[in-house]
Amino acid sequence: MMKVLKIVVLIIFIGLGCFLFALNKEVQITYNKFQQDKYDEVVSEYKKIIETSPNIVYGYSGLGEVYKERGKLDDALAEFKKVIEIEPKNGWGYYSVSCVYSLKKETKQAVEFLQKAVDLNESFIEYSRGDPDFDNIRHTPEFQQLVDSY
Repeated sequence: MMKVLKIVVLIIFIGLGCFLFALNKEVQITYNKFQQDKYDEVVSEYKKIIETSPNIVYGYSGLGEVYKERGKLDDALAEFKKVIEIEPKNGWGYYSVSCVYSLKKETKQAVEFLQKAVDLNESFIEYSRGDPDFDNIRHTPEFQQLVDSY
């Protein structure tokens, strides 16, 4: 019985690995289209990824980036918050939400979510220092206090 269980677990892991490899390839192809400014195609493909894999954050994160680049900040915010909902320990999710709040000039929320990202990984402080998404709030005392505390 134990041998059968081990074989079943092995098959599941192999299948999951193949699935994640295929998904990663699909995400990479979609990202390449994003780099070529094929936004409508990219949005459609990220939505397909979300439909087929609703509990994997790649689709939401990618779609959020597209929306952010297109200035659809409320839509971007919703996608990045979905990343956090699925993976509460995903620092990039918090960082991305922080970027959008900064672009919306909502300093309090931007700093709050940046702090959450930094709590998960202090390297986000370094990213934020040079990230143009924070240009709107870089001069504020709240942002400076957070950055200077590290």
